[in-house]
Amino acid sequence: MVWFFKEWSAYPAPTPDAFYKGNPTPMDYPGGTLGLLEDYYAWEWGDALFIVLDPFWNTNTNPNSANDAWHWTLGKTQYDWLKATLQSSGARYRFVFMHHIVGGTTTLADGVTTNVAARGGIEVIDKYEWGGRNADGTAGFAARRPGWDMPIHNLLAANHVSAVFHGHDHLYAYQTMDGLVYLECPQPGTANYVVLGSAGDGKYTQGVLMPNSGHIRVTVAGGQALSEYVRSYRPEDETATRHNRDVSHSFTMAPWVSTNASLSGLALSVGSLSPAFSSAVSNYTASVGNVTTSVTVTPSVTETGASVKVNGVSVASGSASGAVNLSVGLNTISVQVTAADGLTTTSYTVAVMRLSVLEGWRQTWFGSAANSGLGADSADPYGTGLSNLVVYGLLGPGQNPATARASQLPQPVLSAGAYTFTFTEPAGVSGVTYGAEWTSNLSLGTWAPMADTGSGASHRFSMPTNAGSKGFMRLKVTRQ
Repeated sequence: MVWFFKEWSAYPAPTPDAFYKGNPTPMDYPGGTLGLLEDYYAWEWGDALFIVLDPFWNTNTNPNSANDAWHWTLGKTQYDWLKATLQSSGARYRFVFMHHIVGGTTTLADGVTTNVAARGGIEVIDKYEWGGRNADGTAGFAARRPGWDMPIHNLLAANHVSAVFHGHDHLYAYQTMDGLVYLECPQPGTANYVVLGSAGDGKYTQGVLMPNSGHIRVTVAGGQALSEYVRSYRPEDETATRHNRDVSHSFTMAPWVSTNASLSGLALSVGSLSPAFSSAVSNYTASVGNVTTSVTVTPSVTETGASVKVNGVSVASGSASGAVNLSVGLNTISVQVTAADGLTTTSYTVAVMRLSVLEGWRQTWFGSAANSGLGADSADPYGTGLSNLVVYGLLGPGQNPATARASQLPQPVLSAGAYTFTFTEPAGVSGVTYGAEWTSNLSLGTWAPMADTGSGASHRFSMPTNAGSKGFMRLKVTRQ
């Protein structure tokens, strides 16, 4: 194998870098290293993804000797790389190149003589690692390839591969299966113009079958890929109907355009989505504190080529949107994804509740922003004689209701013949109104409002005293 690789490496292939993807693992052996194998690789150019696969290196048991085509294999590492390469690409055309289909026929043209030489096209792609079935047609993939997602053909079809270009069988064969072209490539330099190569051994019966020689020319332009079989004839072999560079067969391939308009991720700069993000769920809620006046939204599209807008403004996938301003209360943020086809759309909404200062105070001390239970405005959960609203409004949003005491409240002062409450609103309080009432006898219906003679955040309520008369005052905090 070392000798074989050294001969092979005389014709270097791409290795992973900023442009090419490929096998990044060097092959070491006792006494040395082969370095990078250069056995499979991929690159993108324009609208096209090109993938070159190696069906040889990981085929460690001779399939002919074992009489078992399951021994032909890409190997799990190359298979996983192929899957990742396909799924990470947004290319509209996807071309796969390899010497032969992994598996193939197991007999010569006579159907009797054993020959596990990986020949064949769509007539045998349902078998072995490529199609998943055993020689007798029964399912075999799960048992023979445990831990693999699906047969190679299914993987290619699911990821919108345009064509598989394969060789080995020495003829031109245009075939299709499940929207995927299988093109057996002819020999370019043989003078055999009438025989269909190894079509018999490969069991070719379907599609357009033509003899050698020539090459395949693919042109990507004008919204399609055109594939042409360009013939090669020696001057002495040309006739009235055979000319060098004749095009004997052609077909077109339409670009794949994704209709996937889903998100793979959605996050806020502050707050957590409820429920947790899932591509299939379109409506979410989130809650943020009062101090949060804006958030950014980071959407990530599932499919490369899709576009996304947040509140009608375009955002790059995986990047944060501009700041979305939040009012106190409910704020609805819309996220719209448009698939690469430019037509298919999916909408997501995030309803962000920005808490008021009072709601934030409840959330901090009672674990809920709701005006209910222990956190209700009128509740006195710690038996301090002070309702929650009084604690918040007169002692401020930083006050722990469990440690609040009446002695902390504003106290009336007797001066110049009047009892006067004078106080300043605690810092950060909002959403409440302050007032005061007085009565001379504490009877129901006798409480009268008092004028607030303060200014701005300062409040002043004063009750004159008269000799021999009684008077009672009380402060009031009400929610706006």
